[in-house]
Amino acid sequence: MTAGSVLGVISLLTVAAAPNLPLFAAGWMLAGLAMAAIFYQPAFAALTRWWAPDHVRALTVVTSPAGSPPLSSHL
Repeated sequence: MTAGSVLGVISLLTVAAAPNLPLFAAGWMLAGLAMAAIFYQPAFAALTRWWAPDHVRALTVVTSPAGSPPLSSHL
């Protein structure tokens, strides 16, 4: 997941600074690889391995913010 995060930073910098269409497209392809590495499935696999005896609580901590309304809706 750390490598995916680093790849995400590199891909966004590539997209932002792309001087032409091929480099822009390459940046988005890198972003796709980064998203595949850091979204829920890899996170769930890592959490169930790292927190093996208490993996349900760890998964709940990861998924609860995704289901809650944004903080701005309470202001």
